[in-house]
Amino acid sequence: MNSTLANELTDRFADPDYARAYMEEFVNASIATQIKVLREQRGLTQEQLATLANMKQGRISALEDVDYGSWTIATLRRIADALDVVLKVSFETFGSSVTDVASFSRANLQRDGLKKSIKSLAEAPKFSKTDHKPSPLAIPSAASAMALQGMVTSPRQADMSPWAQRSPMLDKYEEKSEDSPNDQFPRSAFESLGFLPGMNANYRNYEQAGALQ
Repeated sequence: MNSTLANELTDRFADPDYARAYMEEFVNASIATQIKVLREQRGLTQEQLATLANMKQGRISALEDVDYGSWTIATLRRIADALDVVLKVSFETFGSSVTDVASFSRANLQRDGLKKSIKSLAEAPKFSKTDHKPSPLAIPSAASAMALQGMVTSPRQADMSPWAQRSPMLDKYEEKSEDSPNDQFPRSAFESLGFLPGMNANYRNYEQAGALQ
């Protein structure tokens, strides 16, 4: 992590307008950059990724442009499916986002595909064959699990999948519930952005911070 950058942003983020504008640009740039990093990690051309995602090559080129900002969940899901990864959208604090910016690198953006990532997980000590016995009927759907934590109104409203209906955890919940229902990889993702007019030149050229080397 680049501590100098983290300290600089910590000071500058005292200005709420600056913090929001900076992070908006960072999020756009990081999404575009990660799409390109994942594509190259898999040895795919833009045209090949476009075919997998059922898009045109020009669309992929636009999505890899760090100046792009018109993201939609539907488009990102198609890209995630084509790259064999999971799309995760979450709300974060500005404090944790400073760490994300300071740790931005090609290595930190790479992700393994489904088979490789699950194989690594299965080989971990806590998932040894003697301790782990899959049981579909004991696994609630994601929505059912959330319902158990009170995060959705009712698992049956949120997810009517067979697994959810047959899950012992779901049955336990229902007993208590009253509810029925750019072709060149950007050596610096931020080199062309400049963020805000008054931003320090050292951070307009993010490459000086050693990002993506």
